[in-house]
Amino acid sequence: MLRSVLEAQLESVRTDPGHHAMLDELTALARRDPALADLPAWEHERYVSAAADRISEWSAASGVPLARPPRESATRDLAQLDQALEDCVLSLAARLSQPA
Repeated sequence: MLRSVLEAQLESVRTDPGHHAMLDELTALARRDPALADLPAWEHERYVSAAADRISEWSAASGVPLARPPRESATRDLAQLDQALEDCVLSLAARLSQPA
């Protein structure tokens, strides 16, 4: 299920790269125009909320409790991203070390 969530997100980028490029351009424009200054934060909040919702749904559907709040896992904070990567590595190592 987790793989499906990640694949769905990546599929969006693969199938519609123009959409994502357009969002990048609009964000760059908004950062240069004071009248649009609030839009990048609004768009980021939308993205983080959607990602947090997907993480919560996965946890509920799979019965796997979350070690961190969903929003913490959904942010783009690099320190948190590094911690998430470390969590994935530790989880995989634990899985690989279990008898089949």
